Amino acid sequence: MPTYNELANAALSRYDSGDIEGAKRLKKQALAQQQYDTLEQQAFSAFDSGDVETAKDLKAQALETIAPYKTSTFTDVGRGVLVAPVTVAQGISEMAALGLDFSLGTEYSRPVTEAFEGFKREYDLDPKTAAGEVTEELLGFGLGFIPIAGWLGRASSVAKVGSKTSALKKGRATSKFFKSAERFGDSAAGRKLLKSRAGLIGSTALATAGYETIVTPDGRATMADAFDVVPFLQTVDTSEMQGSDLLYNRLSNKLRRGIEGGLASLTFDVGLPVLGAGARALGTVPVVSEVASATARASSTIFKTVTEQIGKIPGAGTAKNFLKAQLTATGMKFAPLFEEILDVDAVGATAQRTALNFYKDFEDATGQFMTVIDAPKLSKKKRAQIDKDMYQFLTVANSNALDGYKPAVKKSAQRLLKLDLDYQDKIFKELEERVAANPNNLDLKRALKDVAEHKASTAGFLRRRFRQYDDSGNFFKELDLEGPAFKAAYKEVRATLESKNLPIRPSTPVQKLQKSKGPALSEKQKAELSDANRIAAETNENLLRSLQSQKAALPLGSDTTLLDDAIQAAQREKARVQKPGPISNTVVLQKVPYTSEELDQIATDKLYEYIGLSGAKDLPEAKKMLTELQKKNDQGKRELINEGRTVDIADNMFIERIEDLDQMPALLALKGEIVDPKRVYINTISDMANTLAGLNFYKNAAGTFGTDMQSALAKIDKGELPSIIKEFKQTSGNSAYPTVSQARSGVDLPLGKVIKNTDERLRNLGYVRLGADESGEISGGGFQGFGGKFADLTGAYVRPEVKEALTTPARMGLDGMGQAAAIGATLKGQAQRMAIVPNIVSQVRNIYGNLMYLAGNGNLGRDSDFVDTFRLIAANVEHMDDAGFKKFADELGALGVMDTSLVTSALREYKDFAQKFSVSGKVSNVFEGATRAIPFMRQFEAMYSDSDSFFKLMAVFAEQSKMANALGKAGLDINDAMSLPVGFRAELAQNLMDAGLAKRAGSLTQENSANNLLLTMAGDTVKDTMPVYTRIGKAIRQLDAIPIFGNFTSFASENIRNSYNTMNRGMKELAFKASDKLIEKIGKEKATILERQIRGMGSQRLMSFLAVSAATPAAVTKASMLATGTSQEEMDAAESQVADFYQGHALGVISNDKRGNIQLFDQSFVNPYGFVRDPIINALRTYERKGELNASEVEQLTAASWAGVTGYLEPFGSESIIFERARDVLPSSWLGRGGETQTGSRVYQDGESLGEKVSQGVAHILGAYIPGYGRMFAEERGGKLEYGRLTRGVAGIPGSRGQEYTGKEELARALTGFTPITLNLRTDFGFKGGEYLPLRSSAKSVATRAIKSADSTVEEMTGAWDTYLDNLYREQSKLYYNVQQARKLNASDTVLRQQLKSSGLGTAEIAAIMRGEFWPGLATKELIIEVRKDMRNEDRAPRVVKDIPFGEFNQRSNEVRNRPLSPQIAVQEREARLEARDARRTQEMDAAMANTIPVEEPEVQVPVQQVAPQPQPQSPAPQSTQSFFDTATSAVSGEVSDLYDRAREAVPSLFGDRRNQEIIDRSNRAGQ
Repeated sequence: MPTYNELANAALSRYDSGDIEGAKRLKKQALAQQQYDTLEQQAFSAFDSGDVETAKDLKAQALETIAPYKTSTFTDVGRGVLVAPVTVAQGISEMAALGLDFSLGTEYSRPVTEAFEGFKREYDLDPKTAAGEVTEELLGFGLGFIPIAGWLGRASSVAKVGSKTSALKKGRATSKFFKSAERFGDSAAGRKLLKSRAGLIGSTALATAGYETIVTPDGRATMADAFDVVPFLQTVDTSEMQGSDLLYNRLSNKLRRGIEGGLASLTFDVGLPVLGAGARALGTVPVVSEVASATARASSTIFKTVTEQIGKIPGAGTAKNFLKAQLTATGMKFAPLFEEILDVDAVGATAQRTALNFYKDFEDATGQFMTVIDAPKLSKKKRAQIDKDMYQFLTVANSNALDGYKPAVKKSAQRLLKLDLDYQDKIFKELEERVAANPNNLDLKRALKDVAEHKASTAGFLRRRFRQYDDSGNFFKELDLEGPAFKAAYKEVRATLESKNLPIRPSTPVQKLQKSKGPALSEKQKAELSDANRIAAETNENLLRSLQSQKAALPLGSDTTLLDDAIQAAQREKARVQKPGPISNTVVLQKVPYTSEELDQIATDKLYEYIGLSGAKDLPEAKKMLTELQKKNDQGKRELINEGRTVDIADNMFIERIEDLDQMPALLALKGEIVDPKRVYINTISDMANTLAGLNFYKNAAGTFGTDMQSALAKIDKGELPSIIKEFKQTSGNSAYPTVSQARSGVDLPLGKVIKNTDERLRNLGYVRLGADESGEISGGGFQGFGGKFADLTGAYVRPEVKEALTTPARMGLDGMGQAAAIGATLKGQAQRMAIVPNIVSQVRNIYGNLMYLAGNGNLGRDSDFVDTFRLIAANVEHMDDAGFKKFADELGALGVMDTSLVTSALREYKDFAQKFSVSGKVSNVFEGATRAIPFMRQFEAMYSDSDSFFKLMAVFAEQSKMANALGKAGLDINDAMSLPVGFRAELAQNLMDAGLAKRAGSLTQENSANNLLLTMAGDTVKDTMPVYTRIGKAIRQLDAIPIFGNFTSFASENIRNSYNTMNRGMKELAFKASDKLIEKIGKEKATILERQIRGMGSQRLMSFLAVSAATPAAVTKASMLATGTSQEEMDAAESQVADFYQGHALGVISNDKRGNIQLFDQSFVNPYGFVRDPIINALRTYERKGELNASEVEQLTAASWAGVTGYLEPFGSESIIFERARDVLPSSWLGRGGETQTGSRVYQDGESLGEKVSQGVAHILGAYIPGYGRMFAEERGGKLEYGRLTRGVAGIPGSRGQEYTGKEELARALTGFTPITLNLRTDFGFKGGEYLPLRSSAKSVATRAIKSADSTVEEMTGAWDTYLDNLYREQSKLYYNVQQARKLNASDTVLRQQLKSSGLGTAEIAAIMRGEFWPGLATKELIIEVRKDMRNEDRAPRVVKDIPFGEFNQRSNEVRNRPLSPQIAVQEREARLEARDARRTQEMDAAMANTIPVEEPEVQVPVQQVAPQPQPQSPAPQSTQSFFDTATSAVSGEVSDLYDRAREAVPSLFGDRRNQEIIDRSNRAGQ
């Protein structure tokens, strides 16, 4: 603790230096210390006299006096957080007591106050600093203001009847709190008060005033007290009052605080929108609007022209295409289709998410799992019984299966069924519409019939699911055609055929019928005869169609004699059966019984068909087919996987049902029936949703982007290339109209040549025929009712970029290297998962970052839909019972902005990648099992993902609202079609797309409504300006999965993309101009208003972005400096002392005691735009520092540019968490660091045993998997488990360097997202001396070795001594630089000397360095004695030089002694160290990506100019500009240009290995 004299002297010193504010602060602290000393002496006196109570009171007063100067600011912030709810409770209790005092004439309020104040003193809850008091005030205010604002906002939305959907209007709330708001909003008084914005603002102000009046405790000052203004708002001291005076003045004080709170609310509600509107209005001012718009358009034109000119440079186009393919989400795909495909994925994900929520509700109702951890609560037997009952309920219409369960369980199950029924109805409707459009499509008709029968027979319950379809790879791998399961299934099928005498399959010969005479027919016999006729007719119809198809598929010139005979026979039989003549009493058609051998064959055929081996006639043929399937599905050995569909359709849903399957348990078992009801349910819902979305997509894509053949050919003649050309339409019954495959084969038909020539022309232009093989034949297999693999687009001719968008590429062999990469990705992903997701600080950071994204786009305002958005995110299954709410939730889900968090999405992708391999899949499953046992892990993951979705939906609502308001200002209500000109919506959409503000006229997955355009445009804008995993480029996503590289590199790439898109969109909005056609529709006046409104949106977006990304961080830094009295010189000194990785970051000041102890915080940690801002700031600072070193202008620019480039590349080249820890413990010869971390801490010592090294190394690596919140209690350090920060704070255990932690400080750290950066030079400056000592010894040891060496000459020895002096001069200059910076931070020389002495420096050396003078060493007596002893040793080799010039060594030292040190060397060395770090990372990336492990890690030489001691220190000669430029260019090339190729070598399974280069090249050509 400093004394009064020390503080007073420090205050005088600050005053003399011109720091008046600093002097005042120190004087105030000195007086407090003086008062403390006085009170402490009085306490001692009272104690000595026996008055213990007085002594305690005096001691408490003494401690209270100096508490603000001893308490950490962060600790006091934590104290403010804890005391806020206590303060609110105190205010409410005092108000109640005042009510009693008023009624009964008592004085209860004062004892209430004393009780609360005593409680706060006992538990040390009273804030000691301004930061703690502000925290208490803000949190106490927020505890009431937020619910009030939410309640009034909910009521206002009902009063206006302007909510976005009826589901969010009155009567939809589930809580009593919001139900009361809705009732009030729907009342006459509510509508009168809250319908207008002014009414809402006034009501909020009044409610806030009332709240503040109630919760304010006695003794709280007002702002009027603080600034001595507005006398009627200044409070009165009531400490000496009693009776009615006490009552009146306490109530008056509360009322004054209430009035001030109401005024604050009014100011906030009026001021914040005014600020936002100011930026927006700037763009709407006529003159400003036109000038800004013209400027933006000119800038855009210039940029476009420059880009076009660059594109003309040889090779620029290829490079552009490569970068686009690797670094953009669309790559070379057709962008409009890409957006639609993502929407389809979002629809499926939304449905699956809904199904999961519904089933979780069922699990909660049955109480199967625990809440805290994802582990079972019930026994395995009970859970199995629940699953069995639920499966019976879902699949076999057993409505009694859930009898005996609670009503909540049955209600949950019924809700599950309702969702399933809804989707089945949609499937049924889709099939009906397609059958109506294609009445001759028998597959569609049969599927429709199946669905109808299924709904009728089982009340719409789930269909069964089988491994044969859901897990085909493993099913066929395990299928045994001679095993007991197969034999048992065969017996079942055979017995069923025998008992049912089922009709023969269509592919077998025509059913044999014979006539026989008999008695007169009864009505029953006539009905049976009718059935027989029907069966025969259907059988022959199927056979005839099959024979005709086989004939049509034959190449031209084939022998069709047999087929013609069969067709004729079938046609005759068809005619005979359809027209058998009048039924007589004597002639009857009868079935001929099958023979036993025929039934055997039929049973065999059917069983092979049932298990996916259709066509096999015997066991050898079936085995051959099975072997082929196993090869195709063997994921570990396959060399090539055929391309798939990006938009999938669950074709197997429509496979023809097997009759009597429910009565054949052996067949069910053979097919691998899935009996897990959860899996069956979720997969079924997902399949139906994906199928509906997929069919809708293909149909709409064909209609929206497709061009008919005739029109397409006309466009091609004009030089246009349509994206999609619809296939040739074949006229029914026109046998002269061949298929494409027939035309390619040269069929001699009238239209054959036309089709062939057209087909060749399109293929020569680069078109590809979707769903067709090399011959042009539409690929078969599976359900063909929708036309083929790509439904409505099957057979269409598409451009390569369209094909790339619609197909998943062929994948390479999943080899051993891919297996290793998958394991590595799993290890990396789990380490990142544990560090980020279950981490309170990361959760807070995620929230702050999203808020800044909202603010940076001008989307954070008073009208933000916090309540409605929260209800959508937190909606429980009860909400989804409302059709309107569910519809709106589905629409928002289809936008693709929900559940797109970079963290959770990347972790899912890592897991999916691992499941492709056996070993990595098992590793992943182990981690998943362990993760489920971590308390609250499920809640943390949900919070991280849901908070991300919450803010993205907020942004969607804001973007939609801004555009709707812009239209409204122009008198255009897009939802009122009757008030709008015909064709307005289409023209508006086209205008917005031409301006670059909309990507499409609406989503194909949504209804063609007025809301579709605005909602889709809002969603696309959010996906462009906020981080979305689906928008990450291929190269970055693949780099993110490589185990050795940075942690979620997608963070950096997305922040850069979002920043660019925000500025780009703002410029485009600012440049918006109504098209002539739109002006013609709505008139010049409305068009002008609309232009200005949209330009205003651009102005607001740009100003908001600049404010959040640049101005706000700078302002916060400056404000923190003013608040703590920190000068710019002190700030610069502090920044020079922090770790290198803070370079360029926006740092702020938490506290500064003006005596060498300063606390900083890093704004870049929570600011998402830091990835863009920090490298720029670092480059500017590098430029400035180079100027200080007298570097040439060219070198300044080069160094600054390189600093910026490496700043952007750093996140991509840094080590991942797990790879970093692995390198820490591996030996140097194995690419490791030999037991040392990047920061220099030791994991193990060189002298320890191998067992200890291994043990500590394993502990160090496993430390990466401690959950984030668990590290607050225990963390790994140096290979050992130690107490965490929170544990130390609660238990009072100091850190390894004596740091003090408090529980309150850790609470503040968790809630603010900031970790204080403490620079306490009074206690830590000794570490600088500790760093200097080994460097000093190392410098001298070089000279010592040369002197001791027998073969050293005099020149070599003196040269070595000079080198020693040079190196020592450099190290002492660096230490002197640190002394200078410490002095700038007001650390006293006395303290600095004490610190350096404690580290081992001598008094004389310390004194010289503190003076800034060089203090070289001499040749010691020990060295002289040792050398001379060696010279007398007869066993040593004779020395070249007998007379060692020790005197000359000492003379050289004395000649330079006391020469001025050069602190600039430290600045230069810091720059060189940062450059060396970047070079080392580049080198390590090269080695890793080239899949090489060097035997010994090369040492990176730090390019520091050697500075010899001279009378006046000279600036080092500037480095060769050409050399530096070459180095920078080479490094940039290594970081960017070759990154993809090196990564492809390292992980061939991710990028495609060299053996399959042909496929890669073909894919690249297709994208050109």
